[in-house]
This record gives sequence, C-alpha cells and structure tokens, in this order.
Amino acid sequence: MKFFSPLLFIILVLTRCSEPAQKNTTEKTEIKDTVKPKGSNMDPLSEEVKKLREDIIRHVDSTTIEGKAAVFLATLKDGGDYAVIHGKDTLMDMNGDKQADLLIEFYAASGTGLKNGVSIYLFNKKTNSFVEEEVNLPNPTFNFKNNTVVSYYVAISGGYATELKWHGLTLDTLESIEVENDASGDFKSTAIIYNHRNGKKTSKVSDMVWLPDKYRYYEYQPLIRRE
Repeated sequence: MKFFSPLLFIILVLTRCSEPAQKNTTEKTEIKDTVKPKGSNMDPLSEEVKKLREDIIRHVDSTTIEGKAAVFLATLKDGGDYAVIHGKDTLMDMNGDKQADLLIEFYAASGTGLKNGVSIYLFNKKTNSFVEEEVNLPNPTFNFKNNTVVSYYVAISGGYATELKWHGLTLDTLESIEVENDASGDFKSTAIIYNHRNGKKTSKVSDMVWLPDKYRYYEYQPLIRRE
C-alpha cells in the first residue's frame, strides 16, 4: 500500500535548504535499535540557510498538522537528526488512533545487516504536538488491520527480531527473537523465540538465517512511494 506525502511541497523546499528477558505477560517496551537516522555527517547550516528556513517557517500555518510537521521537520534538520541517506517523510496514522503521525523512512549508514529503517514521531492529541522521542524500527512490516508491526536486524554474528502491538503512544512486545550465527564450521543460525503472551520459548536451527514469514526477511517494502 503506497502513500503520497501531503507535505511534499513544503518538505522539498525545506530539504533544498540543507542537503530479552522472558515474561509471562505482554511486555511494554520502548524501542531502541542500532539502526537510527541520528549522527549523520550533515554539515552545520550556514547562517543564510538558517535565515531562509526561518523565513519559510514564518509563512507556515502552524495550527494545521501539515504546518506543525513542517516546523518539526525543520527542527530535526537544523539539529542534524534527519536521515540523509534516501530519507523520505510523510504524514499517516501509524498507531491506529485516527491521528496522522510523522513517518521518516531511510537507509542507515553503518552496520553489516540490511539497514532499512523508520523513525516515527507520534502525534499526541492531548498536547496537540508531536512526541519528541521517536520510535526507531529496523526493516519493519506494518499490519494496519490488527495494529501490529514486526521488525528485525540481523548482522553477520546475529541479531534480533520483534513483534509489537500499538497501545496508544507505546508499543507492547508480543514476541522477541534472538538470532545467533555460527560460521566457525558449516554455517549454523539459531533463532530463539520468546512468546511474551504465553511465556513459551522455542528455537529453530537452520543452515541459513531464518525468521517466521511475517517478518519478510530481506523482503522489505517501504510505505512511501519511491519515484
């Protein structure tokens, strides 16, 4: 399912201004991953660029969600916190509360595994503003019918995967997987699966990296259309 960004014109203008412990119950977790858009090598903005961006923002209607997002994105870019590798953004409801959130898709610069990533800035209706602490997910697949998302990152030595469910502005962990790769002899990959709903633990050993089909390992599909 593809989405066009309602912020396209504003964002294009702004962009041109800068180049597992197991538990028996569902676990609430804050997602922190190694695949992040932060720490880019973006050069500091010149005073001329900053002034131009400020002039643009002054003409944005910050009472609308589009205006708020444009101002928020400008702040991220001023701080060097916007992904510079294939970074794209749009507004769409990510957590099922019928409120548009800010989605940024990017490709991370470091790491030996597949590094597609997203940063999600949820919109808090109570405060009428975007939550500054982002949700970072590597290689995610979203299921908007049941409000869940699966995510993984597997490097040479191993990695992890998680199945999550939106609960307001937070994510509950339904499943977590540890992936351990052994290349000392014939390659062996072990997936240790923790079901956080019933407390069960299972494992699977394979001669290649394996994850359940729902994770779409190495079949990442972005939500934002690439031209």
